[in-house]
Amino acid sequence: MQIYQLLSAITQTIHSHLPDLKDVSTHAGRFDLGEVKRVANYTPAVKVALMEAWEFKSIETEQWDVSLRLAAFVMVSDSRKLPKDEAAINIIEALSLLIAEQRWGVEGVLAASGIKASNLFSTQTDRQGLAIWGVTWDQVMRLKENIWQPSQVIPSRLYVADDESEFGQEERYDLLNG
Repeated sequence: MQIYQLLSAITQTIHSHLPDLKDVSTHAGRFDLGEVKRVANYTPAVKVALMEAWEFKSIETEQWDVSLRLAAFVMVSDSRKLPKDEAAINIIEALSLLIAEQRWGVEGVLAASGIKASNLFSTQTDRQGLAIWGVTWDQVMRLKENIWQPSQVIPSRLYVADDESEFGQEERYDLLNG
């Protein structure tokens, strides 16, 4: 919902600022070797992922501030124009400058901070002909009061057990009527 909208805004902004990338999209998280092989044909690429969400803080307006750790994984292979290592460094430099103080055009998002670029070199990725870097940063997002859409989150029926001895014994639960 709101966090996924932020991820979409990030990918759109990166794509508009770095249009020569073959792929800018969201990704579920870190990469294993199988995933690296799958995306190796679509380089240069940037995959954006939510790595961590923590510190959900209630504020006076009945909203919630959540701290997010975001990542942009840069994958580059050798080309006739530029060696993969040089191309990767150029992209992470451009990304780092783009991310600095960025709010992505999303209401309630505070400026990006704590930007860090890490070389994710391994002999396995090198054998695949890839240079991979991860650019991470922190961002605070203010979640609106009602982020839950009833059809997506709230169950149609709710059962409760008020006695600990009944926990796990579904036939003993009481149905709450709404």
